[in-house]
Amino acid sequence: MKSLKPKWSFIAAVCLYILLAVVFFRFHRYQISPDGVSYISIAQKYLQGDFSSAINGYWNPLFSWLMIPFLLLGIEPIIAARLSILTVGALAVWGVGILSSKLPIDRELRLVITITSAPLILSYAIVFVGPDALSVCILIYYLAFVVHKDYSKRKRIAILAGAFGAMAYLAKTYNFPFFLAHFTLLNIILYFQKWTTPYRKKRIISSFLLGILTFFLISGIWIFLISQKYEKFTIGTSGKLNFSVYGPRSKGHLHHYKGFMPPPDEKAVSAWDDPSYLSIETWSPFSSRENFNHQIGIIKNNLNAFPVFYSIGALSFLFFLFFIFNASKKGFHKDVKGLFVISAIPIYLAGYSLIIVVQRYIWILSILIVLVGGFILSHLFKIKFYAKPIQRAILVAFTLSVLYSPMRFFQNPGNRYRERNIYNVSNVLKKYNIKGKVASSKKSWPFSLYLAFYLKVQYYGEPRAEANEDEIKKDLEKLSIDYFIVLQEEHFEFLKDYEELTKKDKFVFKIYDLKK
Repeated sequence: MKSLKPKWSFIAAVCLYILLAVVFFRFHRYQISPDGVSYISIAQKYLQGDFSSAINGYWNPLFSWLMIPFLLLGIEPIIAARLSILTVGALAVWGVGILSSKLPIDRELRLVITITSAPLILSYAIVFVGPDALSVCILIYYLAFVVHKDYSKRKRIAILAGAFGAMAYLAKTYNFPFFLAHFTLLNIILYFQKWTTPYRKKRIISSFLLGILTFFLISGIWIFLISQKYEKFTIGTSGKLNFSVYGPRSKGHLHHYKGFMPPPDEKAVSAWDDPSYLSIETWSPFSSRENFNHQIGIIKNNLNAFPVFYSIGALSFLFFLFFIFNASKKGFHKDVKGLFVISAIPIYLAGYSLIIVVQRYIWILSILIVLVGGFILSHLFKIKFYAKPIQRAILVAFTLSVLYSPMRFFQNPGNRYRERNIYNVSNVLKKYNIKGKVASSKKSWPFSLYLAFYLKVQYYGEPRAEANEDEIKKDLEKLSIDYFIVLQEEHFEFLKDYEELTKKDKFVFKIYDLKK
């Protein structure tokens, strides 16, 4: 590793990533998610020229756009989605190498970070069909531009930082406020450093304005399109729904209690293609004492539930000790790149701490923690007290700590061949030529959603949580549902009048033809 030049270490890391992807792809080839179904459905609408339906305030467009070239090649949709994510993962690995090279990190540690990022990022790219790995990739490149030594000297760097900020927003709505907060903060830090000359202050202001203008020009196009569609100004509709799910009086996710829900358009797989149209009960933590206490409880649970929070706290404390220790007598140390990276951690975490955090939401923090860890260890290695054997031991421990999470993921048999049975069952069901509208009994989502996706039918979801059998029957008739999916152990009296298509098949579910 020591003989590897930076560029060759990037190539080695990407090659390792590709090799691992080839080895493990067969284990995760069938894995899908409800979000993935929606993104694939939207990509297919773009491909068909149905832009009015494809433009979506809940699901940002970039991930769906990336699938289109693979779909044009005639690749199976779920494979197209997976190839899109894996391609993004390879770019992310290269980006980690670039970002680490911009930071004051020891050469050996930089090599370790670049190489070990390959299995770490692959575990992100392969575990979930969605834009989370894409968001990680874009944010890595955004940070690489803002820590660039020529950020305030070359206009192109500031423009690219703003462009990648906008791309991050096109991947996930949450990145819109994150970029504004982080990009503004880092320019303020640069501006108010005591060593910054008046001439340099002007250049920092110029870079900030160029970056912000580029960000708004690109993101503004998408904001205009979705605001026109929903006839109100919005940067995205996902935040409102996600926040409502965890309200003090919430019953959980809508699809489990709201009842049968028609898809938003004729080409949509389900109502989940665009949840923007679903009516939800909003709440504010400031509207009552009870609501405020509920919000505090959510934040506390987040702090207790994720060990990563403690890592963040420890690393933040250590970093600031080093930062203050190395500060010059005249003011802040001139090299504040590490501060730019670590400041992204609390800013990114702030918004997500208000809801129940899913680990994939904050994957970017794992990458940043590794980089900050490398930064801190590089400072430690400069202290003469640490002998070479101790440094080697620390380096090995650091490497193993990065590899621990992906090794656990890839070695876990429970992560392999997930959803393969659903894929195989859907191929068997194609002999029944199921077309039209499909609904299912309670507690069968997202299983029934996946079947509907593979069978290319529309899924209307589950019945209302409190609905009895008579009410379920009336709702099915009102919506003219063609097929009803129930679990083997479930029995509905009204279904005895209809044909069970799957009575000769040994499935864990039954499908009834309601047209006959």
